[in-house]
Amino acid sequence: MLGVMDADLQHPPEVLTRLVSALRDKNVDVAIATRSGPGGGSAAEWRWMRRLTSWAARHLAACVLPRTLADLSDPMSGMFLIRARALQGVRLEPTGYKILLEVLGKAHYSELVEVPFVFQARSLGSSKLGMRESLQYLAHLGRLARSTGQLRSWIRYAAVGFTGAVVNVGVLAFLAERRAWPVGWALPVAILLALMNNFFWNWLSTFRTLQALRVEPRAGVLSRLLHYGKVCATGMALNASLTLVLDWWGVPLPLASAAGVTLGGAWNLFFNVPAIWRSWDSPVPRSQGPVWDDSGNRRLVSTGHTSSQQH
Repeated sequence: MLGVMDADLQHPPEVLTRLVSALRDKNVDVAIATRSGPGGGSAAEWRWMRRLTSWAARHLAACVLPRTLADLSDPMSGMFLIRARALQGVRLEPTGYKILLEVLGKAHYSELVEVPFVFQARSLGSSKLGMRESLQYLAHLGRLARSTGQLRSWIRYAAVGFTGAVVNVGVLAFLAERRAWPVGWALPVAILLALMNNFFWNWLSTFRTLQALRVEPRAGVLSRLLHYGKVCATGMALNASLTLVLDWWGVPLPLASAAGVTLGGAWNLFFNVPAIWRSWDSPVPRSQGPVWDDSGNRRLVSTGHTSSQQH
């Protein structure tokens, strides 16, 4: 058993006993102290900017490495335990001090548990967070995206998103300008066709290597399509709203549609990527999701995370 803990007492040492207890379950390979969930939190002395920065860092990690971190509530934790066998044959090369990202990206694990705790206020010393550490963090995420193969998925995902934008703008312009459909009728058709385009091209290209797609294909595709549509609903609504407003202001329809597509796509990119990845990464719908057990620990089961090469 190996462990990491920041030595500034912001991570209470007594939490280690709960981490050790979590690893007594032979199915659990990693136990992580988390500030999220029942029983977790941060010191009241934290200012709103510090809380926002912490949330942004966690969300960015989940967006850049969605297959690895989409379900994890606190990938920035400075306290965790891991079985030594999970790191056999693994070369760790962390950049900066967030070694947990490196471990989760490369280790051979099947199940992890998050143990909630209250992150304490700093009594001595000063925070390591600064411009240099922030740049190291971004570089670390980029390197992990490349080494785990998720960068290739991101490139395919971006290409599919571009085709969806073309479908959206093209279909809307064709129906409204060539077929004289009212914009209010043509717009939902264009947006839904773009959604279908993105879903199926991502299915055939971006996520084609995932075993989840080969489990109960008919039911799986339908459930994933419904989940995907639900996750993207806000982005679609923003797309439609901005397109209609700009069209009403007299902006040429293709430009109005392009602006709407950009707004909706940006919303999904910055807020929904982890949830979108779940549309494919799980063999069953995530309606149940990770659960908090009676002791307040959050259990997550990885879908085939046995090595970084499988990403």
